Amino acid sequence: MNYSELFTLFLMDYDVIDCRKYNLLPMTTAPKSRSVRATLQGLNKVRTRMAELEKPGNQDKKGWTQTDLAEKSGVSIATVKRFLKGESIDRHCVIWITGALNLDPLEVVDPKEWNQDTGNLDIDWCEVCHTMLDNQQEQQRIRRKASEMGLR
Repeated sequence: MNYSELFTLFLMDYDVIDCRKYNLLPMTTAPKSRSVRATLQGLNKVRTRMAELEKPGNQDKKGWTQTDLAEKSGVSIATVKRFLKGESIDRHCVIWITGALNLDPLEVVDPKEWNQDTGNLDIDWCEVCHTMLDNQQEQQRIRRKASEMGLR
């Protein structure tokens, strides 16, 4: 079994392991915030980039509208409007918007806000996956034994 398969098993049976032993957050614990907002400098970069880009469908004109940005990024027009007003939006939306503009999200968002502390990330995934696998194999042995005894 390779590490990818072990990790998949780990994800399937995450709740069985002792999360405290590995300094992990339970799956039900959400990070502080999934939302981020653009800085003033970041918004200026976005607006400048929108003005520089060729109008979709008309290469003779320059300048994307909010609708153009929404269509090219795959987010709603409401999300684009909130973003351009400097309001917080989900990180994945920031990635899509900046990707459509060919910008790095860290050019637009404060890196401190983007890289929030998520706790101890020094996790030995190999050990975690092997612990999960051992646990699942033990459960499987117990189920087989119960089946052999006629219990279901």
